Amino acid sequence: MSIFLNEQEAQWWKANKGSDPAASLRWSMLQRADERATRPGLMDEHATVDWWHLIVEYLAEAAMAYRLQPSEQVGRWVVGVVNDVVRRDESDWVGPWFRDHSLKPSSGWLETAHVCVAVAAAIDLAGGAFTEAELTEARQVLGERGVPLCTRWLDQDMYFNQRCILGAGLAAAAVAAEEAAGIERATREFQLCTDMFQPDGSYGESSQYASYAAWGMMVMYESLVRHDEALAEQLSIDRYARCVRWWAANLMYLKPMSGWGAAPRARMVNFNDSGAIAAPDGDVLLHIAARAKSHLPEVAALARWLFDQVHLPLLAQGPFDRASFGFVTRPGFLAPALWANASDVSPQSAEALGMSVMQAYSNGNVIVRDEWAGQTVLAIRGGGEPVHVHSHQHADLNSFILAHRRERMLLDPGHSCYRGQPVRHDRSTIAHNTCTFELPNGTTPPTMTHQEVGQRRRLVDGELEPPVPRGGRRLLAERLNAVSVIGSECADVYGQPIRRFARFWVFVAPRVLFVVDHVVADEPVLVNWHWLLNNRDGQLQMKFVPPDRVVARRGEAGMKLFHASENVSPSCARLMRHTYVHDAYHPKPAQLGEGLSGSGVSLQFRQRDAVAESLTVHAIAVDSFGQVAGWHLRRQDDGVGLESPGAAEHWTLQASAGRMVLREQGSGRAWQIADAGGDTWSLRSE
Repeated sequence: MSIFLNEQEAQWWKANKGSDPAASLRWSMLQRADERATRPGLMDEHATVDWWHLIVEYLAEAAMAYRLQPSEQVGRWVVGVVNDVVRRDESDWVGPWFRDHSLKPSSGWLETAHVCVAVAAAIDLAGGAFTEAELTEARQVLGERGVPLCTRWLDQDMYFNQRCILGAGLAAAAVAAEEAAGIERATREFQLCTDMFQPDGSYGESSQYASYAAWGMMVMYESLVRHDEALAEQLSIDRYARCVRWWAANLMYLKPMSGWGAAPRARMVNFNDSGAIAAPDGDVLLHIAARAKSHLPEVAALARWLFDQVHLPLLAQGPFDRASFGFVTRPGFLAPALWANASDVSPQSAEALGMSVMQAYSNGNVIVRDEWAGQTVLAIRGGGEPVHVHSHQHADLNSFILAHRRERMLLDPGHSCYRGQPVRHDRSTIAHNTCTFELPNGTTPPTMTHQEVGQRRRLVDGELEPPVPRGGRRLLAERLNAVSVIGSECADVYGQPIRRFARFWVFVAPRVLFVVDHVVADEPVLVNWHWLLNNRDGQLQMKFVPPDRVVARRGEAGMKLFHASENVSPSCARLMRHTYVHDAYHPKPAQLGEGLSGSGVSLQFRQRDAVAESLTVHAIAVDSFGQVAGWHLRRQDDGVGLESPGAAEHWTLQASAGRMVLREQGSGRAWQIADAGGDTWSLRSE
């Protein structure tokens, strides 16, 4: 009897196969399996990745299709692919050329785990298509090759998302092979891996890798608990289930993306290695909805809402080969089983659940909106608490993303193929909306101070090291009426001579943002402010007015960015560069999702004179394409002002090292942002 679609779940599908949206999920899966079964072998003409990187999508999904509606043709195809894979040599199970093949005995890698999951799912779901000899052979290879390869990787001291995936490969293979020691080890690995997720459900790597890690946790859990229900008492999903609140906050909006088809796609807050369209995995969301509904009902409802929003519009739209290794996520092979158990969960949005429009997380992310279905999203990559997993980092503290009217005006570059040259730039400080510093020490070019990323958390003698400080501190994250203020300090990631780099974002929803930077150094430095604008489809219209202002437009949105300091180099226009922004990762270079040169435009303001301490304000207005022209900077004795078209609004900010006052001139309303002592800041109305 199948464990990945048990008899009760199969009966649910027989009763509900004609009702949407379940019918659309089922028929899209059956159609793809039928089409693939007309061709010999695993690969087809639609594949853009190597066989390891689509085997779960192609093979496991086809096996689930066979379980839902047995087909002799699909069954033969599944058997043929499994027989081919299990008869490959060990080197093929280790992975492609960029994995380490020199280890003796061999160690598995991510690809090994995906092969194990796919083969285990295939013989479980389509077991009736195999002969007993073929099933015995597949189980033997999983037990004698899959389990040891995954275990050897897990015997290392590494602790990040890959551990979850190798744990998934181990669990699936051990259950299929009925290998008791492997099942026991996989149970321990699940318990160990839950600590990767922050206590509040956020994650230290990125939104994309949180989804990938949670996919591994899900496969471990479903393999183990479906094999032995008693194991549910030892395995808690609660830590990663709470990710749905963070993912909901990270979902900025949905709309079609040029080059990716007509259906709406998610735009996610994508700090660190994360694609702009890398939404949480569909199976993971259904798993959380199904498994958390009794004890975390709000988490389950939000997970179901995210699934409906992000994945239902894309059931029949590709690509279909990139959910695993390209992070273009979709419902996968477990979706039918999980759907049957989550069908009674009523979806509820973040707004319906009463989540605040300001969400601050322990991993350093703060996401602020004017409204949940509003015009503007401000996402900040600042200081936070030590992170429980530290990998796939960018040198990007005190950077941010600004979206208005469903357009990312200031954005994160995302990331590209790990074996391509652009990925080095993608991760650098200069590729993000933050600062670097120059030491004018007589060298040519001057010494540049960038951020250092830091070290990974590891296992030492089987024990986890403490969570890893990222190098930044949150100073403030408060909201009062329409005013939100976030403060972050991150001098430690730069090292000497930088002693303080505190950045404050003063956001007046939905159109006004002041960015205040206080820099203190042990010797005079030149501050460089980097700004990354979105030209991914060539639709950016930009005017740089030297030396201190930029007007940018795309779609229905416009932005004016003003540098409000007199200490600015007149040569800033010459510092503009054509650079990269990426939609989604691909394991190969030059594929759909990797940005072309010029998909990003990098601007830079630079100080004219080096100083040991500076306080600098940037004023940003966002509005409609036409209305943005009417916003103006007003330099005043009492601070920096932004005036709206027709002077309907006039906001001024007076800033010093320990105190700021925001004032709306028309109404006289004022807010004070001040250091209450010990670098602990507060926001209050005056």
